[in-house]
Amino acid sequence: MSVIAFEQFGGAAPMIAPSQLADGYAQKALNTRLDRGRLEPYRSMLEIGKSAVGKKTIFLYEDTYWFVDNDVVSFVPSPIVNDPYKYVFIADTDYPRVTRNDLALAGEPYPSTSYRLSVPSPSLAPNISVQGATPAEADPLDAETVSYVYTYVNAWGWESVPSLPSNSVDVYFPDQSVDLSLTIPSGGNSNMGSGARIRIYRSNAGTESGSYQLCAELLASQTTHTDSLESDELGPVIASAEWDGPPDDDTSLYPDGPLFWMGAAANGYLIGVTKTEICFSEINLPYAWPIAYRKPIKDIVGCAITDNGAVVLTKDIPYLVYGSDPSSMSLAPLNYQQPCVSRRSIVSGENIVMYASPDGLCGIANGELKVLTEGIFSQDEWGELNPSTIWGIYHEGKYFGFCEAESGDRGFILDPRGGSVSWIDLDFYADCGHRHDDTLYLNKTNGQIAKFNKGETTLSYEWVSKRVQMDQALNFALLKVKAKYYPAQVTVYAYYDDQLVNSTDFTVDDSRPVYMESGFLANEWEVKIHGTGQVTGVYLASDWSEL
Repeated sequence: MSVIAFEQFGGAAPMIAPSQLADGYAQKALNTRLDRGRLEPYRSMLEIGKSAVGKKTIFLYEDTYWFVDNDVVSFVPSPIVNDPYKYVFIADTDYPRVTRNDLALAGEPYPSTSYRLSVPSPSLAPNISVQGATPAEADPLDAETVSYVYTYVNAWGWESVPSLPSNSVDVYFPDQSVDLSLTIPSGGNSNMGSGARIRIYRSNAGTESGSYQLCAELLASQTTHTDSLESDELGPVIASAEWDGPPDDDTSLYPDGPLFWMGAAANGYLIGVTKTEICFSEINLPYAWPIAYRKPIKDIVGCAITDNGAVVLTKDIPYLVYGSDPSSMSLAPLNYQQPCVSRRSIVSGENIVMYASPDGLCGIANGELKVLTEGIFSQDEWGELNPSTIWGIYHEGKYFGFCEAESGDRGFILDPRGGSVSWIDLDFYADCGHRHDDTLYLNKTNGQIAKFNKGETTLSYEWVSKRVQMDQALNFALLKVKAKYYPAQVTVYAYYDDQLVNSTDFTVDDSRPVYMESGFLANEWEVKIHGTGQVTGVYLASDWSEL
């Protein structure tokens, strides 16, 4: 009297021999949803009527408008609290950009317009000259020694770092004045049109720090000004002294290239990376990226935001970046030799960052690194997926990945929590994706954006069990399938000492047992369940009483 019950439906572990799989693991799990305690398919995708042919990035803006790009781009929603303009910050291989709701939506493709994120700064110091004669019987101690700097202010009120200071001159205010000659800002997609300004600041030796204070604000087109203010008439101290713009395409300043990735931290500031450093903006000032905040890291591949900072992935080891204020972030290397081989593979999930390495899909959590696919794939089997082609997205606690494998383009799902439901294969590919309001959007290979698992039909799945070894050879007489929905399609494979002796296909319409073929003996048995039925158990038995 013998019975085999298949009631645990888990993910695949290709590196393990079929007969050595633990209970619940499978030889194959294709298009199977395994998180409900039964075997069932994912639903098909629901196309939303939006085309994105050839796009590598899609991003849903304001629940309505699709931002798209032919390249791999970071579209970062504003971290600024109570932002009425709904800024989006953009990083790619050109230079960091910004758009907002009164700029991006003029026409498709969205965003229709964007500006440089950095505010241009004056390239030359102001030229100054003292006007007026020295007062008669002037006391040299009454003269003020002053110098000037100036800044550009764009049409949104964002202010640049100041120019180099002018030469210092001695002036007797108000009997004398100072003429200034300035350079006006150039265009260069920098939002320096209508409403842009120039601010002039003057040093004030009478303050405790000798700071530069505001003495005039001009139209951006104005190149000259005469200053005759006395010290007590000066305005606020300059705030933008260290508000450098983010690394951009100015190769004289940034020979290693611009920020190619950005993300938003919870505290209202942005984080970005170049190939050689991680950078931070000021809180609520997305255009201000002080040089003093930057930290060098060699051979950066990409980055991911975490609850208290970021994880930087490189061609060598990962780095943890942590802290609550961009001015005082800390950097700690993780001594795990697991380089990142695909920038697009990097995703941030609930308390975990995942990415593709040469050895497998890695996860970093609580300062520790684990190869999540260890025990699922050998290094050779992992290599057949071409991990440098993997791109991923986090959805419902799982890593959804897509790759250009040696066997063809395909997808997969990995549950980082591990266990028998870890790995599921998908028989389709997508060019890119976006998660919004608990919905996963995928850009299908036909160029249509679609909602994953939201269609009216179901995908066809296939699940192959472990190979169960019996103490002695026998011939099972009966097959029973428990299912929520019928029909259920099952193939039973019988082996004798690893040699296939019989395979039989069954279409089971209800829970009543069906007779199996006879005339052979087998000491190893496995089942393949496929189709679209929702199955809760498959049983092989020798006698009716066992069922």
